Amino acid sequence: MRIAIDFSHYLIPGGIRTLLGNQLRALLAVAPEHDYTLCYRGLGARPEAPPLPQGAPVRTAWIRAPRRVLSACEHLLGWPPVQYWTGPIDVYHGTHFALPPARGARRVLTVQDLAYLRMPELYADRRLNDYGYRVLLPRALAAADGIIAISHATAHDLAELRGIAAERIWVIPLGIDPRFGRPAPEDAAHAPAALDDGRRYVLYPAGTLEPRKNIDNVLRAFARAFPSRGNRPRLVITGVGGLPRRSVELARALRVGEDVRCIEADYPAGIAALMRGAAWGMYLSLYEGFGLPVLEGMACGMPLLVSRVSSIPEVAGDAAMFVDPRDIEAIADGMRTLDGSDALRAALAAKGRARAALPGFAWERAARQLAAAYRDDAAAFGAEPDPCPTEA
Repeated sequence: MRIAIDFSHYLIPGGIRTLLGNQLRALLAVAPEHDYTLCYRGLGARPEAPPLPQGAPVRTAWIRAPRRVLSACEHLLGWPPVQYWTGPIDVYHGTHFALPPARGARRVLTVQDLAYLRMPELYADRRLNDYGYRVLLPRALAAADGIIAISHATAHDLAELRGIAAERIWVIPLGIDPRFGRPAPEDAAHAPAALDDGRRYVLYPAGTLEPRKNIDNVLRAFARAFPSRGNRPRLVITGVGGLPRRSVELARALRVGEDVRCIEADYPAGIAALMRGAAWGMYLSLYEGFGLPVLEGMACGMPLLVSRVSSIPEVAGDAAMFVDPRDIEAIADGMRTLDGSDALRAALAAKGRARAALPGFAWERAARQLAAAYRDDAAAFGAEPDPCPTEA
């Protein structure tokens, strides 16, 4: 098959970039007989691909047009078909809202999450998100031959918020980079030098430092859980661009500012090194489409305190401690409990490693299911294990 994949969001740091890179490498491993074209939409979207094996059947197509003008022409005129840029294809895989005309080709759409429709108050750019979630996404859902959800929680949201019939949805949970489960001697070199003082720390691998990640409630709970510096661990938050000024000022007002560090770390080696070195960790987001850092933390043996919301319970299973992410006292209680019990931390670390090692959490499984969705092969799709069988 000739498969075109929208790779525009590979150019933006975050979860979709991680998904696209790992997904492509896994597709090349399990379905090398196909030809792949990576599409980049927009005038500024200069192509960049992940490191790939030499001779991989991969090429790029740069769709050089203003995004909104292109979307309007595609919707109103049904032109240009994506083959104008890619040449002949059999499948087009949209990975973030856009699903252009593709004459004679099967069109598949991945939906990461419906966070904005669930909690629009957390988003500053309402105009951009309204356009994406209320204009582009409904068009793409209506046009798609197959819809991929990255968790049962996202599939549930598609049914509830967009009326998508269950039989149209292929649930393909994400996989995990094997480097999180198999530490390499050189990984320690990627750990930030700022933590070389040997002080005990706890980790929140937040990634994108947006309101949805609940940073301010985490700070309030941290101050409440550890009022005295004598027994307070350092709180390390990883993310791009540093904490928002509001959060920095809040940490100072709570008198924990000197014990909170926000750092950037290389992915995956730097993040994995931090996870292995943490006394315990947390992932207290208000909403996730999947929650890949939860899976990565479990693979590293990091005991976890996580949110009981959206997709996180189906990823963590029984291998984490759960709290309501909007309940500051509950978070603080969880922090104190986890920090104070060696036995609990050891138990969760063992359960987490075992869960992350399930065959269903391999990227190769996700790639085989994706290839089945490309072929519209329900039998092959259903033959793969589902690591997250609990319906959200």
